[in-house]
Amino acid sequence: MTSLSKVKQLFYKRLMITPVKIVKLTEGMVNEVFEVQTSKADYILRIEPPWFDTVKRASEVMSELYDRKIISNKVLICDTSKRLIKKNYMILEKVQGNSLMKELESNKLTLKEAENILKKAIKTAMKISKIKTQGYGWMKDYPKGWADSEAREVFSNLSNSLLMIKKKKFLPLKIINKINEVFYKNSEVFDYKNPKLVFQDLNFGNIIVKDKKFAGLIDFDGCFSGDPLRAYVILYFVTYKSRYEKLVKKLLKLDKNEWLKLRLLSIEFILRIVENHFKFGNKLRTNYGGQTNKEVILMLLKQVS
Repeated sequence: MTSLSKVKQLFYKRLMITPVKIVKLTEGMVNEVFEVQTSKADYILRIEPPWFDTVKRASEVMSELYDRKIISNKVLICDTSKRLIKKNYMILEKVQGNSLMKELESNKLTLKEAENILKKAIKTAMKISKIKTQGYGWMKDYPKGWADSEAREVFSNLSNSLLMIKKKKFLPLKIINKINEVFYKNSEVFDYKNPKLVFQDLNFGNIIVKDKKFAGLIDFDGCFSGDPLRAYVILYFVTYKSRYEKLVKKLLKLDKNEWLKLRLLSIEFILRIVENHFKFGNKLRTNYGGQTNKEVILMLLKQVS
């Protein structure tokens, strides 16, 4: 864990700034995230764990989006040298405001106001998805995904996740076999040919609101190369069976085949969350409706069977 004194030292050495206040944020599943307030501006410091390698890619993605005027906060420093601290980190300007989830939980927004904000967030995500990339999957080196086809990326992830889940007995063998059966039966849907940049962390925690208006998106670590439909994956399954489900479904406007693919991609993504839980100790969380990962998998599996 990085101490507040180390954060203060880091800011002084890299930016010649002495922080007035440093707050460690509790949101986020993997990175250490600090809000650093100074007399002139507020910043975000993101420090990734040793087993992660996303800072460079996230910085490159954000720099391109900033240049295209899709986002308004700039990355100031991306450091993978491990000289000042023995981890990769980046310092960026803070998007002022609170998350959509915080605003809703504190009853500061009506559902209609939330709908207007969510519309703009989805529109921004779709602007991002107009940027052409290469390959499919996670991008170690932006803008190249690791796989040469969407099907290879999906089924490789699926195989690895189910192997771990079988080993840890997270799901019964009968369900694991059913998941394999459903994916192979519908394999033709994984044939997207023109990969684009995907903002894959579209959820209420990463949509920033100020004065009841959309202020921006945050958290670009998980950007992906592939079908723009993937931008809806997290938004869909975290609101599944929650009070926000109807609102999200209303805004997505997908056809029958797109809904099928979205549900399959959601299952695949949740399986990877579970796999990473066993590999790295990431916490498993319920969605906005209180459903566990296992419950959402089983419910979505019924819909695609």
